[in-house]
Amino acid sequence: MIHYSARLKRDFLNAANFFLGCRSLHTSSSHDCALPFGEALQPLPSKAIWAATKDKLFQGKLDIASLRAITGQIETSSVVFVEDDFAKIWVESILRQGANRPIEHFQVHAMAGDGAAVSMNSYHNTNPAITVPSVCVIDGDSKQDENLSNGVFRLPGNAPEAFVFDSCVEAWPAIGGKLSVALLQEFAESDRVLDACKQVRLSNKDTHLLFSQLGAKLGLIPAQTVSLAFTTIWAQNNKKAVEELAKSILEFSGAGKKSAASA
Repeated sequence: MIHYSARLKRDFLNAANFFLGCRSLHTSSSHDCALPFGEALQPLPSKAIWAATKDKLFQGKLDIASLRAITGQIETSSVVFVEDDFAKIWVESILRQGANRPIEHFQVHAMAGDGAAVSMNSYHNTNPAITVPSVCVIDGDSKQDENLSNGVFRLPGNAPEAFVFDSCVEAWPAIGGKLSVALLQEFAESDRVLDACKQVRLSNKDTHLLFSQLGAKLGLIPAQTVSLAFTTIWAQNNKKAVEELAKSILEFSGAGKKSAASA
């Protein structure tokens, strides 16, 4: 207990040194900081980190891009808040495969959970100082309520990683070759890749680790690469679901209309 408390105190002081060493979150030079942003905050649990605006506090780990989104510093037509890194990859794949490639109109930011994503979206859209609209996309198994009038939409399925993984395995006869290539394997090796998918799924005890476990089995492929491969092929193979969600996001945010007007 003594060693743990000492380590936690050290980690907290490192994080504090970061903020004290930064003149501003908006600085253009990283040399102003005592420690890199991610390095300083990484050891701390999500619940120990708070971000503050002039009138509101947000709990959870946020990167610099997300912090800028809070204050309205956005270079695209709109912003999407999601629960975590996998949801970010999946939503970006959906927007990238949607009609007219709406991904170019959006920044997608991963929050520290569904509650943070919904709260951030609500604050963003009710803050009169921010003119860029936002939407929130929660996971299928989220306990938060879907609210179309407030721009809160839900991804299909239940547990996101398991849903995408299982959907692709079920559709393997149609997409197996393409997915194998996306996983940096030979097209002709699709049967071997399918066997690896089935073995990983059978032994997996935490669906959040599905893609990292499959990547390790296929030759130490990064989990992000595996996630991107699955979500991209899933989006290409599920046009109806993709268009429904992409259209809802685009219509609520008005990003497409703004882009056309500026043109």
